[in-house]
Amino acid sequence: MTDTFRTNIGRAGPTHSGQGAQHVYYGVRSPSWDPRPLATDQLEGLAAEFVEPTTYGQAGRALRERGTVLLRGEPGSGRTATARMLLHHNRRLFGTLREVLPETEEGKPGLGSYMLGEREGLLLDLTELGPAPWESVQRDLPTFHQSVRQRESRLVVVLPSGEAQRTTDPFLEGLAVEVPRADPAEVLDRALKLVGDPALPVRPVPAELHRFLEQVERLNDVALLAQSIGRHRTREPSRSAGEWCRSAVAALTRPPQVPEQMGAATARQKALLLSVAMLDGARPKSVDAVCEVLLRKAAHQEVSVPLLDRTDLSAQFEGIGAVLDADGRVRLKEPDRAQAVRRHFWDYTPWLKEKMQGWITEAVTGADLDAQERSALLVSLASELGRAQESGMPLWRIARRLADGPAPGLRETAKQAMGWGLTHPSWGRHFSQELYDWARSGDISEPLRGVLIEVCLGPLAARFPEQALVRLHHLARRLHPADTGVRALLSLIADNPRLYAFALHRLMDGMSRSHRERDTRLFLHLSTPEILLTGRAGGSPPLLHSRVVRTGLAKCWGELLSSGPPEEWTPPLRDWFTTIHQSPTGHAPLFLDLLTAACHGHPDAYGLLYRAARHHPIRPLLRTRLNEARALSF
Repeated sequence: MTDTFRTNIGRAGPTHSGQGAQHVYYGVRSPSWDPRPLATDQLEGLAAEFVEPTTYGQAGRALRERGTVLLRGEPGSGRTATARMLLHHNRRLFGTLREVLPETEEGKPGLGSYMLGEREGLLLDLTELGPAPWESVQRDLPTFHQSVRQRESRLVVVLPSGEAQRTTDPFLEGLAVEVPRADPAEVLDRALKLVGDPALPVRPVPAELHRFLEQVERLNDVALLAQSIGRHRTREPSRSAGEWCRSAVAALTRPPQVPEQMGAATARQKALLLSVAMLDGARPKSVDAVCEVLLRKAAHQEVSVPLLDRTDLSAQFEGIGAVLDADGRVRLKEPDRAQAVRRHFWDYTPWLKEKMQGWITEAVTGADLDAQERSALLVSLASELGRAQESGMPLWRIARRLADGPAPGLRETAKQAMGWGLTHPSWGRHFSQELYDWARSGDISEPLRGVLIEVCLGPLAARFPEQALVRLHHLARRLHPADTGVRALLSLIADNPRLYAFALHRLMDGMSRSHRERDTRLFLHLSTPEILLTGRAGGSPPLLHSRVVRTGLAKCWGELLSSGPPEEWTPPLRDWFTTIHQSPTGHAPLFLDLLTAACHGHPDAYGLLYRAARHHPIRPLLRTRLNEARALSF
């Protein structure tokens, strides 16, 4: 038997989207949302659990034959998981799988084909998109669909919830497929079989479990039930599978009686209980330190007690129903009780909730917590904000303060928190905008810049590398070429022709507008022979062999040759001449052809190019290329 339990059914957590009632289940801590929905390991894990809806075959045919399919369905129907599986099961059609964002290069709602590659499987998840942005995206979808088809790619769109699922465009309606909810009992059985315990799934099905599955409306809630069954199995191995299931249903549908415990509790017991619930697996001294910070923030004055007369921590923990686990960390005895405690304080003590941000900030920065404990506090905060459908700004503000902190451990926690916000379905756009503003700011400290770079290269690049590129580009414009920000930009694009071409697109645009000096410097630094002629990971050919890269290089060189002073670009161009002249691998024709293409539309550029090759051994070959292009005759 395995000691771990996992489930990836849909997007876990009791969030609510669209119209209708929301059934909130208690006692389950919302797990982290999936930061890499199209990663191979994530897709393979989901495939093992996935139950195909009845229209799955229809959606697959639409994707293969028409190139685009729009999925609509009720919240919790599993349409997002269906979208991911459509791409996974048709992977032979694509070179890569990735997500696209419903926003333009300038960050406005809409779609742009500027960053599309060849033979890609694309996911466009619009489930959290509001009515106004949806109008912009809907206008762009037909053109975007055509661009996708021209590149032999495929696009799966998950439509917004509610009335927005009905498009006003007849063409788009023809691409839409309804996704009905799969049978919850079958979904649960599939998830429980993966545990590897012969007792699961349980037969006969307990009456309580049967009633739950009959009444459940969202497959997300089936995922929560499966997780809860797994936790009860791990914590109570001597009980039967039927008892695990009944306890899990009870934990989800009947919250533990926290208010009864609160009635007779002292202020310190309340603070200790909340501290244990928020940390959920911390060292005793850390729980005590966090408790003291909470009492201080709540302006509670404790009666002074001589040190030897104080009740020891083990007795205090026993008084609130907490114990030490096998690793010596403090947890509440009852499975799933920590979430119920957090929920109670969050929902029913608004006067204390107002103090929580300051409490958590001070506890994380000043209570001598280890990395696991700092993370636990912020996970608890993020989970409650998400459950209550509140803004993620408290999490951002804490992360922002930690990012500027003196200790590397605090900055590491800041990166974690920013990563959660970036991948959250509702907060991601705001966190991304904050990073964008940060990158464009001319006044950020060295620690902040380091965190920005690592967040861009980490969680943001893992899911939305184009956004990471834009932010690193803004940062690199203000830095010396040898700075870590420029190196970070290069590390992001150096092994990906599509991203490299997107960077060239942005550099050419900046060179022709308001960032000429800075983007020219960046272009010359990022397009050296060493970068463009070095073989890539996995034995892939160098960037110069990519058609989209050469097209971008030609446009940038065309901008330089037509409007840049020769002394700016002649030295690096001669470096290129020397490299390709000495190269035995046939790179010279590729580079000279793109230079010839750069001259198109700029008659004077041919002469400038020829003069740059004066006294260089490559001059005869260059002259032949120019003559073949019938641009000049020498």
